[in-house]
Amino acid sequence: MSATTVDAKARVSAVIEATADDLIAFLSVYVQQRSVNPGRATREEPGGTRDAQVWLRGELDTWNCFDTLDLWEVETDQPNLAAVANGHGNTGQALVYNGHTDTVQVSPEQRAEWIGGDPFSGVVIDGKLYGRGATDMKAGNAAFAWAIRAITQAGFSPASDVTA
Repeated sequence: MSATTVDAKARVSAVIEATADDLIAFLSVYVQQRSVNPGRATREEPGGTRDAQVWLRGELDTWNCFDTLDLWEVETDQPNLAAVANGHGNTGQALVYNGHTDTVQVSPEQRAEWIGGDPFSGVVIDGKLYGRGATDMKAGNAAFAWAIRAITQAGFSPASDVTA
């Protein structure tokens, strides 16, 4: 590995370490966005993917590391969001991260047993974040986007387009 590569890796890793608490705070608020898939929504657990995606687009816009934030809808109340960081030099193939924001509903039994109370609380207990969608798939989405943010904050840009 070249010295330049080692330096770049160290700089990006330092940003990630320095912003880890901010990432957890972002993920906590992301989990709080009720995003039950409209096809699984109930009276007790209404859908909310549209509001969650609009919130996410607004948050990502404040990071100033994406060149395009495209929100569109194929299915009613189930918008897609593509956050693109344009590559500079296009030295390789584009990279696309793929995830989802929608969650399944919470049954009354699940709600009664949920660690931290509200399944959409995003509460952190003993270093673990709890909430519907935290592992499937909001944490993955947050990691994809945060990686681009960290690369940008470290003073770099991707060689090719990256879409989260």
